[in-house]
Amino acid sequence: MTRPADPVAEAPGFVLDTLKATFTHSSVGFSLVGLDGAYLWVNDAFCRMVGRPWEELRDLTFRDLTHPDDLPTSDQLAGRLFAGGIDSARIEKRYSRANGQTMRAIVHLSLIRDADGHPGCVAGLLEDITERHAAVEALATAERSNRALLDAAPDAAFLFRPDGHLLACNATFAGRFGKRPQDIIGSDLFTLFPPQLAASRRARTDQVAASGIPAVIEDVREGLHFENHIHPIPGPDGTVALLAGHSRDITGRVHESARLRRNEAILNQVAEQTGAAFCQLRVPPGRPERARLVYLSESAESLLGQPPAALLAAGPNVLLGDSLRDESNGAAANRAERLAALTQGAPWQGEVKITAQGTPRWLKVTLTPDPQPDGGTIYNGVLIDITDSRRAWEELERSNQDLQQFAYVASHDLQEPLRMVTSFLQLLERRYADRLDDEGRQIIHYAVEGAVRMRNLILDLLDYSRVSFSVHHPGPLDLGPIVARVRHDLALTVHESNAEIVIDPLPRVQADPAHMAQLFTNLIGNALKYRAAERPPRVRVAAHDDAPPGQVHISVTDNGIGIDPAFFGRIFQIFQRLHPRDAYPGTGVGLALCQRIVERLGGRIWVESTPGAGSTFHVILPTAQPPAPG
Repeated sequence: MTRPADPVAEAPGFVLDTLKATFTHSSVGFSLVGLDGAYLWVNDAFCRMVGRPWEELRDLTFRDLTHPDDLPTSDQLAGRLFAGGIDSARIEKRYSRANGQTMRAIVHLSLIRDADGHPGCVAGLLEDITERHAAVEALATAERSNRALLDAAPDAAFLFRPDGHLLACNATFAGRFGKRPQDIIGSDLFTLFPPQLAASRRARTDQVAASGIPAVIEDVREGLHFENHIHPIPGPDGTVALLAGHSRDITGRVHESARLRRNEAILNQVAEQTGAAFCQLRVPPGRPERARLVYLSESAESLLGQPPAALLAAGPNVLLGDSLRDESNGAAANRAERLAALTQGAPWQGEVKITAQGTPRWLKVTLTPDPQPDGGTIYNGVLIDITDSRRAWEELERSNQDLQQFAYVASHDLQEPLRMVTSFLQLLERRYADRLDDEGRQIIHYAVEGAVRMRNLILDLLDYSRVSFSVHHPGPLDLGPIVARVRHDLALTVHESNAEIVIDPLPRVQADPAHMAQLFTNLIGNALKYRAAERPPRVRVAAHDDAPPGQVHISVTDNGIGIDPAFFGRIFQIFQRLHPRDAYPGTGVGLALCQRIVERLGGRIWVESTPGAGSTFHVILPTAQPPAPG
């Protein structure tokens, strides 16, 4: 195409000088296009956006840069402008850059007429939205993925306002009422239930909204059993703005528990009539030394003279000639042989001598193997002349372990999508804050804040799960350096609050260093967090000589706001908080984590406090054991 040396000269002269002066150095892309579609003039920003110099653009038309898929729409709009049918238009379209990449832009087009009112040329303002569009698409993809995960979940999930207005739900929830999500979203949640159940559910929801405390509600509908969890979601002012619901069909579990109870009753009746006792021994794959006793029938108490809890805590040695008396080396070697035999997966039968409450007894033990899918073995045992037992609720224990394992796995798997959502929200906030109104910025702020709070909750839950499932390797440990290190790590908070932390001489304990650091970081950190406004924090870590033999007593005392005695039990429950989040940040996991650490060591933790005067947390830990000989 042949063009004059200065194509701009063809444009109406009365606008060119003004346009060139305004847009030459503007960061907004600007172009003038003749009625033949050719570029008459563009500014530097336009050249950068489309990746082409003016020397190349002067010989091109707008069609040469338009993405092929957008040409029909672009041509139709240009035809209307060139004919003078419209004076302005807005179009979102794609441009093909010289390097093969595609740029997405919003173009504002204005028809410029000559002095006689005839179409002269078209001015275009180009806004590059490539990155914004990619961010929006990523967010939409994440939302679709999360929706797909929710819809694929067997449990029902729903979100609603305290007045019952249903905001969202997954397909499982809607399906319970024979509906689709779009059929019930926006309706009153409580109208989905029978009147009597709806009134009860509304009353419990009102309690959760008023107290901010989650609730678990079990109900039965049409022969099905449901376990419903209602969680409050606070708004900006700290009051409950939304409620999240999670409902699980536990009908199978309820029926299985009933079946187990019936079987247990039959088993105990048989045991009582025959004078025998029954047990189960679980042997992990290839690890007979980790064999554990998981069940003893109630009839064992009359044979062994001890409560079931003591026997279960004693471990499998009660079946193998150990733990209830001091044994010779010969007896220990005999026990090792029996343990090794359990790895063969074969039946085992033998006579075992034990001492129960000072009285020697012989037990005839018959163990029949039941291979498990994980490669381990459960041995079902019959004991003649063995001590008491109450059947352990093994199925309930497994359910609890499965729930904890789920929390551990979910904490890992949820972090990445949550981090992606947070990153893109923050990207939107940084790049487009000036293009959003106050409400838009506030919405992004709430979303980012909620995502960050959820990530902190996941990390705390992960720590809690690690303590529950990590391999336990306690060893002799000097507490003094551990607590001193915690004080050093909290130096910034100590400085900002003008706090004083006093560490008395501390004993040696039998524990894991990382777990002790977590324990005292939470206890001292809480003492600094819940400080009184009218005085600087004073924290003292001390040891006491009143502990039982083989244990030590440590206390952490502060002069903070204190705790109402009515809440002493609640503070150690996971996710339980006594104060609004905007007053004292946190997730409600710290003290539950402390309790889990201490109890895994066989110790205990409790609190003494006077509101307004401070608190003292007491911890009982095992004394450091001397190293084994050799």
